[in-house]
Amino acid sequence: MFGFSTTVHPVMITFLLGYLAFLLSEKSVTKIIQVGDSGKVLTVSVITIFVVLNIIFQNIFYLLADNYALKGLKALKEDKANEVVQNLSYANLLQPNQSYYNYLLASVYLQLQEPDLGLKYAKKGAQFDNYNDDFYYSLLDKIADR
Repeated sequence: MFGFSTTVHPVMITFLLGYLAFLLSEKSVTKIIQVGDSGKVLTVSVITIFVVLNIIFQNIFYLLADNYALKGLKALKEDKANEVVQNLSYANLLQPNQSYYNYLLASVYLQLQEPDLGLKYAKKGAQFDNYNDDFYYSLLDKIADR
């Protein structure tokens, strides 16, 4: 029917991991599974590492990618082509599954008279939208006009 936005998934996984930690709490573990102190320490350590890595990859990388995209757009206003490409490439590297970073890169490459790279990133962005996005067709029209 509908999909959640990308910001909902980290909240859901964090909630589920917290619920898992609750289920593995002292009372639940002693009643259901008898593990020694080393098993508890190992379980808590693995869950803690997983939660920290999940927070880093799901939340912090989004913020970093958006920050690089913002720097790229500011550099675009100042006509600094190298900074634009570099910052948007970093944003795309941190979040390669976001179509709008790919579309931004494609439009910048088109402005830099690089239609091959523009087409590459336009197609890459369109793959995430199942080729149903107006941005993709708008970029294809611009490439065809060149």
